[in-house]
Amino acid sequence: MKIYKAKKGSLIQSTILLLAGLPFFIYLTDSKTIETNPIILLPLISPLVFILWFYLGTSYKLESGQLSYKSGFIKGKIPVSTIREIHKHTTLWAGLKPALASGGIIIQYGKFDEIYIAPENKEELIKDLVNLNPSIKILEKDN
Repeated sequence: MKIYKAKKGSLIQSTILLLAGLPFFIYLTDSKTIETNPIILLPLISPLVFILWFYLGTSYKLESGQLSYKSGFIKGKIPVSTIREIHKHTTLWAGLKPALASGGIIIQYGKFDEIYIAPENKEELIKDLVNLNPSIKILEKDN
């Protein structure tokens, strides 16, 4: 089993910092209300917890001939034998995206299925997938 960490883009990191700083900013501007009714911070903290779940829980795993992906509540497995093409250095704008950054890879598998993932070391993942299934076509993004 081999685990590939997810690439973490600056947009998600900035969002986490903003959401983490917002309750402190509100406390500084209206501390009396927060001290008397701290439950008011719950709507501000809930999105942070949700995004942290994705941020800390996104990963990709290659084991027993299957590529597993997990990102928050999005989970699944793809048999490596069904992978047809990998598109490098691109982003999928609609569809299944268990990823935290742009510039990842699109994996086309089965007859019409595709998924976008963004591992830290995509070249290593691609090499390992091709070792398991040499018929995979690797395509570069058209400029």
